[in-house]
Amino acid sequence: MIQYLKHDEIDFTKWDKCIDKSNIHFEYPYSWYLKTTSPKFQALVLNDYDAVFPITSGRKATVNYLFQPPFTQQLGLFGTDSGNYKLLNEFLKNIPEKFRLIDIQLHNAEVEIAKFKWRKRNNFMLQLNQPYEKLQSKFNSQRFRDLKKAEKLKLQLSQFNSPEEFIRDYKRSPSFSKQKVEAKHLRILKQLMAESLINKKGKLFCVMNEKREKLAAMFCVVNSKSITNLVNFTYANAERSGAQTFLISELIKQYCNANMLFDFEGSDLSGVASFYESFGSKNLSYRHLYCNRLPLLLRSFK
Repeated sequence: MIQYLKHDEIDFTKWDKCIDKSNIHFEYPYSWYLKTTSPKFQALVLNDYDAVFPITSGRKATVNYLFQPPFTQQLGLFGTDSGNYKLLNEFLKNIPEKFRLIDIQLHNAEVEIAKFKWRKRNNFMLQLNQPYEKLQSKFNSQRFRDLKKAEKLKLQLSQFNSPEEFIRDYKRSPSFSKQKVEAKHLRILKQLMAESLINKKGKLFCVMNEKREKLAAMFCVVNSKSITNLVNFTYANAERSGAQTFLISELIKQYCNANMLFDFEGSDLSGVASFYESFGSKNLSYRHLYCNRLPLLLRSFK
């Protein structure tokens, strides 16, 4: 039986055990992560946590809706047995009627979705279960040119001292103004960094030159199955330095020969997608699901 549980009715120990037994590699559905990105998330739960589906909701005016939390690329149905994924449509049917607008992203469980509009989105991943030399041989020619620039500049991989330092530099970076990051999302990012460090999952990497000037940065979440790129940016002085390529290459080198994935976390932007693909990664898509059950007069609600 599929039950709808409010936040305070969820057994988070059983929840996390279910996620542990599922075949996913990312941290998004674990309770520590969801409590940060969607603090009052609810759930659909099959029997005694044989399968779970996070309900990440909001309310605006009189409208209850489901949304994709920030820094959470994909959620969906997670089960202790692969056969549970066949129940995806049953779980979707059990989303309470009060949620009139549904705009969420699901990991690809190879199950056809009925009665909902959906589209595929790009996500590039690289298997790390080979020596670095073999992984590097799949880089394209531009990546090799970047690495030669990095070698000439004697770039080094380092780490930030704190989330505050990372966010301060992020706000000053050229990409920050283009991305139009909301203040509330920055607060969530800072908390997510802090929680990930407490849980020994977070890494705040940066690339420095000989003068100890930072050129590129990345916030990653790491577990036994993957390293996931959550936020990355370059500094104004990074042009033609190869710093971003060097950063990713060094992380591949650090985590190679392991049964892990490097999850680039995107992208549908052609330039970004080409950059991620240039490391030899493969596109393993996920699904963006949308359903508007609002009255006609409210269909333009955002």
